Amino acid sequence: MAAFTHPPVQILKETAKVARAVAVTLVRIVLCAIPRSSSVWVFGSSRGCKYGDNSMYFFRYCQRETNRCCIWLSRSDAIVRQLREEGLRAYQAHGIRGIYYGLRAQWHIVDVDSSDTSRVTSEGALLLNLWHGIPLKDIRRFSSGVRSGVGRGWIADFILHYRCAADRRYLVHPNRIQTPELVKAFHLRPENILLANLPRNVALEPGFKREEYLLGGTCRELDELGEALRPFGKVVGYFPTWRDEGQDLFLGMLAPEELRELNDFLQEHGIVLLTKWHRCSFAEYQQPGVSRTAQSIDSVLAQCSNIISLPFHTDLNSVLPQVDLLVTDYSSALFDFLLSDRPQLFYPYDLETYRQQWGFLFPYEQTMPGPIVRSGRELQAELKAFSEDPAGYGTRWQAARARLRDLVFETRESSARIVACMEEITSIR
Repeated sequence: MAAFTHPPVQILKETAKVARAVAVTLVRIVLCAIPRSSSVWVFGSSRGCKYGDNSMYFFRYCQRETNRCCIWLSRSDAIVRQLREEGLRAYQAHGIRGIYYGLRAQWHIVDVDSSDTSRVTSEGALLLNLWHGIPLKDIRRFSSGVRSGVGRGWIADFILHYRCAADRRYLVHPNRIQTPELVKAFHLRPENILLANLPRNVALEPGFKREEYLLGGTCRELDELGEALRPFGKVVGYFPTWRDEGQDLFLGMLAPEELRELNDFLQEHGIVLLTKWHRCSFAEYQQPGVSRTAQSIDSVLAQCSNIISLPFHTDLNSVLPQVDLLVTDYSSALFDFLLSDRPQLFYPYDLETYRQQWGFLFPYEQTMPGPIVRSGRELQAELKAFSEDPAGYGTRWQAARARLRDLVFETRESSARIVACMEEITSIR
């Protein structure tokens, strides 16, 4: 009798794997065949964990300015309840009505990936990715993992990814100079990149009517924040980028005594430091890159009189108008903040390490429109100079800010332009 070439358990595993691939392929083909309604658009953000960012601003614009049935899908019952209390349509993404509208919607509108609404019900729909910033780091590193989905196997990929999904995915971006990198990172066709400003940047425009875009509770929180900031002379915002190793530092600091010394300096110079971790650092985001140090740092910051740390649900762009000086390292917030024409200061305390791990799409030292400091002492010297002469500090790098702003924002048109592009795409499909 011939011996088995594989143990029975291995044979069963391989058989189950093939059966699963076939089943997933059949399910995805069925989902792609369900008729979609051009009158239904569904929106989601941050893998269903948050209501905010570009998706939120675009959702409110479309809900107010178009005749589409605009629905927010979320994995959070609290978010769904909060939106419904304010008269907005929202459903649990995996509830009965969420699944129904997810399957009927012609457009799924997200700012991370299809999991913002639903990986399953987005199959066969048009996917509009608003993303969550203009990249400084080399995002082509994403290309190895961007194709994650419901199923795997060459059959599913061949039938659906290459023949169906490739021409159904669109990305919004405010310039063409980064098209080659975006095409590689997101596996897109160049013509599927829509030229438009990010919807969230409406918050930085003069005369921004926040009640048209933000929930009532958010507006009240902003008022409370404004009252907390009022006693201080100047507001400095520190918004660092994500470091995927989970070992975040705060302005290069980790020790409690260093943080307290920083607070003493801020107190002496009448500065309040407003800060928020990158979304990926929060445990609420539920992804592998969660920070293992942020919680202990926050426990110290909570005791500091001149440092205010914002929670996960805070929408950063709604806060930026209250910031007089931005301090960051490599965060895309630096690009959005250019629209305010306020000064920026850069503290890349781990520049060489970060450059080696990620790399940059722009040469860092030649691109940043503000002073670059490499130590806590240099940082304090710049903050002191800013506090003593804010107006003069703001004009020092004004020309550099204008050059970079014109480079990365080829257009200031945003939500209206995106809607027009979507309608044109719909009309020819």
